[in-house]
Amino acid sequence: MSFKSGFEYYQCEDGIYHMSFYDHQKTTIDGCFRCLEQVYAATPPNQQVRLLLDARPSTGLMLMLKYITDKSRELNSKLKRPRLAVAIVIETTIFSRVLDTTLRVFIRSDDALRIFDLSQYDTAVEWLQQAAATAGD
Repeated sequence: MSFKSGFEYYQCEDGIYHMSFYDHQKTTIDGCFRCLEQVYAATPPNQQVRLLLDARPSTGLMLMLKYITDKSRELNSKLKRPRLAVAIVIETTIFSRVLDTTLRVFIRSDDALRIFDLSQYDTAVEWLQQAAATAGD
């Protein structure tokens, strides 16, 4: 049995950035934030970045939440980020509410954030596509 580590990301034709996580190690989180920095820097200020974060292996994510919030603060202090629409696909548990509450600290009034259960992957994509239609990009 093989085990993937890290994460991968790509941008689809519809403009949504898909990020799939295979673990939640510091090196993985660091790599993700390096990619986000590049995406934010390349996005014109009047456009919205749409992110689909597939965090299926939720093991270890709770332990990394403080590190993720620290990295978010660091990134936000480095550059002016564009508007965001973020859909997170994760196994919904009580942790999902903690994650949602914690991440809302970084969400501005012109951003959108929603957490979806694993079974709602297609719904998450549709929600992001709708966000694009209403964002006026």
